[in-house]
Amino acid sequence: MIGARDANVGRLSDGVFDTLIVGGGITGMGIALDLAARGARVALAEKADFASGTSSRSSKLVHGGLRYLAQYQFSVTRESLEERDRLARLAPDLVATLPFLIPCRGGPLAVARLAAGLSLYDAMSHGSGRRFTHCSPSGAQRLAPWMRVDDLDTTFVYWDCQTDDAALVLAVGAQAGSRGAVLANYCAVVSVQPDGDRHVAVIRDGIRGHETIARARSIVCATGAWSPGSIRGASEHSLTVRPSKGVHLFLKRDRFPLRCACYLPTGIDNRLIFVVPWHDRVLVGTTDTDYGGAVDRPTVEPEDVDYLLAALRHNRRDFGLSRDDVVGAQAGLRPLVRTDQASTRASREEHVWSADNRVIGITGGKLTTYRRMAERVGTTVAGWLGLPRAPVTRDLPIAPRTVNVESSPSPSIAPSEAQINRWIRETGACRVGDVLARRSRLLLLDHRSAIRASGAVADVMAGELDWSNEQRARELEVFAREADAHGLPEWRTDGYSAA
Repeated sequence: MIGARDANVGRLSDGVFDTLIVGGGITGMGIALDLAARGARVALAEKADFASGTSSRSSKLVHGGLRYLAQYQFSVTRESLEERDRLARLAPDLVATLPFLIPCRGGPLAVARLAAGLSLYDAMSHGSGRRFTHCSPSGAQRLAPWMRVDDLDTTFVYWDCQTDDAALVLAVGAQAGSRGAVLANYCAVVSVQPDGDRHVAVIRDGIRGHETIARARSIVCATGAWSPGSIRGASEHSLTVRPSKGVHLFLKRDRFPLRCACYLPTGIDNRLIFVVPWHDRVLVGTTDTDYGGAVDRPTVEPEDVDYLLAALRHNRRDFGLSRDDVVGAQAGLRPLVRTDQASTRASREEHVWSADNRVIGITGGKLTTYRRMAERVGTTVAGWLGLPRAPVTRDLPIAPRTVNVESSPSPSIAPSEAQINRWIRETGACRVGDVLARRSRLLLLDHRSAIRASGAVADVMAGELDWSNEQRARELEVFAREADAHGLPEWRTDGYSAA
């Protein structure tokens, strides 16, 4: 298990670790599991909550990426499909197969091109998944009754997978914790300096306010879109991260009744968007825009909402769709990597760099390929430490039953007191947003309900964590700022208050 947070923070200063991982998203957690499974003594420090960045704000898909295939990124697609199928096998309670409907317009040539692409997509899966099929326009309307089908040449149905991204991160962390990894959230690595054959890291506890020292024989930077500038040697690598913002909206299912997911042209540009049933909502996204703002809190802007709603109207028979139909939203950053400084092109491939003093970093990549990315880093670190270099996680199950990462049967219902206390004790939850945004997904699935529930959640947490009235009030203010970053622009000033 991940365990209670304060206990893990206390263990950071306990002896010398084989490796200290900086970053508690899916990549960092995957590396923690890989190295712990090799027998390493592992510590991980995350400056916010686990999965609070990119890893809880994805499209919730485990997929090969049809659009990467269209961009001739064949290796990315092939590796993603291989990992998709592996995760479906290793984490069946968290990764579910889902049919995707994709419409085709543009005549026989367009139909032939799409059929060829889907055939290649299936072939790259080595027959492990279900084969794509044709679907008539009337069949498409049975699967998605709201879809405009009058001008369709045909539709296709292909298969990919979906997940709850934050739950997957916590489940991977639970597996690492069960193998002895020390995982500490709200612990910012202030500085790392070499000291002989080890590194000395100063870590600031963002909850208690004090600093502690951790010592490790190697350092792994898994900070994604965040720069690892506090680590000596990390700023010298040649990779440039170009964050790209992706926004998703969440709508009630009755506005978009679905029997499958859809991959739809926007009608605005050459991109496609996903419309995916997720829990008891419909997820719509994503945008893809260069981002130059503060990486800690990307927000949903009016143009993001307008873009996605316009794309939905383009595909919808009844164009009556407005911002009032949106019940939740999220904005996240993809850590795209530009390796050629003279070019603006960025890839979804991961990139690894290393320094001579046993410091290694990885960025780029995607949720689907986290395990293979972790294996790549783990193999290098294992070589430094004299640990087994053979792969260790290719057949290692990831089961959520080792820690309670599932919310109530309907995640748009506020969590119970028992659930909140269990998340505090078993997953390190220590802020209201940890509960409402990542352990349950209420902040995404029903923003207004999350605001209304925040006071009751704070009451439960105050009892379990011994908060004073003043601290409870401060924590609700912290949550209000997080809620602003998860909602529509107009919701930031609507005056919701916690009871």
